[in-house]
Amino acid sequence: MRRTADVIVNLIEGARRSLLLAAPFVDATALQFLGSPLLNAVGRGVQVRMLTSADSAPAVRELGERWPADGAGSPLVVTTTPATTLSTLGFAREGGRG
Repeated sequence: MRRTADVIVNLIEGARRSLLLAAPFVDATALQFLGSPLLNAVGRGVQVRMLTSADSAPAVRELGERWPADGAGSPLVVTTTPATTLSTLGFAREGGRG
């Protein structure tokens, strides 16, 4: 049985031109696991875009700093979602609205 992580890696490995990842709650462990496949995709000329939360954006940008920039700029584009009071499990954070 294939795991979700295996499916994601296979999709990254199959990307040819561009890759859009929506990962609002990605953490450093996940980025470490996905780092090599993403770097390989960039090496094949794939532009990687990631939609993530403001809380996760620094870790994603740190990964992107390891990638060589080409003449068109960084191969990693990070876009953050609007701030939310939800935790990674979808519950309102303590002291937050909702």
